[in-house]
Amino acid sequence: ALRELTQRSNTRGFLMAGVFIGLLVLLGVAFVLATQQALVLASVVLFFCYATVHAFLINGFHELVHGTVFRSKWLNQTFLVLFSFLFWGNPHYFRESHMRHHLYTLHPPDDLEVRLPVVFSPKDVIRTGIIDVGLLWRIPFWTFRTALGRLDYSDTEWNEICFPQESVEKRRELFRFARFLIVGHIGLTVGFVVAGWWQIPLLVSLAYPFGRWLHILCNTTQHAGLQEDTTDFRLSARSFLLSPLVEFLYWHMNYHIEHHMYASVPCYNLRKLNRLLRHDLPEPPRGLWRTWKHIFAVLRRQSREPDYVFVPEIPGQL
Repeated sequence: ALRELTQRSNTRGFLMAGVFIGLLVLLGVAFVLATQQALVLASVVLFFCYATVHAFLINGFHELVHGTVFRSKWLNQTFLVLFSFLFWGNPHYFRESHMRHHLYTLHPPDDLEVRLPVVFSPKDVIRTGIIDVGLLWRIPFWTFRTALGRLDYSDTEWNEICFPQESVEKRRELFRFARFLIVGHIGLTVGFVVAGWWQIPLLVSLAYPFGRWLHILCNTTQHAGLQEDTTDFRLSARSFLLSPLVEFLYWHMNYHIEHHMYASVPCYNLRKLNRLLRHDLPEPPRGLWRTWKHIFAVLRRQSREPDYVFVPEIPGQL
């Protein structure tokens, strides 16, 4: 069954990546048309919907870095560059960091991509879910700094682990891609603004800090309140159930235990994998509301008891 589930498909890849990009294009065109007709309220609503979908580009980027979306490597690489550009992602940095996250999941200091305990509250969703003002300047600043050949100063320890001084070629690839992002976004912005199409830079280069509310609610679930220093992914990762639309936008990462157990399984096969493993997994919460009701209860207790970690009920174990 695992051999079958690890098979990659160009058709399934196009259905995931192509439909996702198609949805962005559809909402983007609708936004441009609304602005041309001076429909202010419609323009705001359409841009917010576009930004809400745009925020999930990082999950597609994540899957493409894993190399599991398409059977053909060139298709995977082509879409990886596209997704990276659209949200200012650097695949060379993420690949080095995320490889260690999977090898040493929540075993610091070998995995510092995710750090526990997670500090999160409903105020954080409100503060950053509509527009994350800090992110508006941090992303271009970090990218520009990397383009100059400097690693992000905010996490020196992790950067040195991922890109030690002797990794000269890896650092060059990282810096080159950052330069591509800077030159590409500046060129696109100047060109379209001069041509009178100010909407395009807004959609392509400046959408990343807006409409992140749904992505935050989905993505923060992955390890919040769970255990570190364990080899059992059922104790360190969380799976939960979503509606088909949100699960699609989230690139099926709600099956996060399954993803960590078998990272070579394409995201579009994770639901099938879940059915095969369900008898041996904790009962998944249904929907974001129930999932976050549980997570907030755990985080509140952790704020009172710093050593507390939630231990899910594992089938067959007392």
